[in-house]
Amino acid sequence: MVDEYWWEVEGWPSDLAPYVIMVRAFVEGRLAATEFENLYLAVFKRDSIERPTEVFRILDRLFADVDAYHPDATVREETDGIDEEELRTRAAEALNDLLESR
Repeated sequence: MVDEYWWEVEGWPSDLAPYVIMVRAFVEGRLAATEFENLYLAVFKRDSIERPTEVFRILDRLFADVDAYHPDATVREETDGIDEEELRTRAAEALNDLLESR
C-alpha cells in the first residue's frame, strides 16, 4: 500500500493532480500524442474548478496547443497545426510553468 503518491510528495495540489499526471506521462513518452490529446481535452472540458488566473492561463494555453495538434502533416500545414514533438515541448513548458506557479 502506498502512503503517499509522487504528486503528493512533490506538493502538487490534489485538484491539479489529473493534469500533472497526464502531462508528465506525455512528456516522459508514456503516452502518445493522440492519447494525450483525448485525455487532456476530456479533463479540461469537464473541469469546473475555479482556478487562480495564472494556473487557468497555463492550462488554457495547453488546451490551445492540444487543439492545434494534428498527426497528419498535410492537415498541420493547412491549419498551422503542430506535430507531436512540438506538443511535447509545449506540454513540458506548461508543466514547468505550473511548477513555478505553486
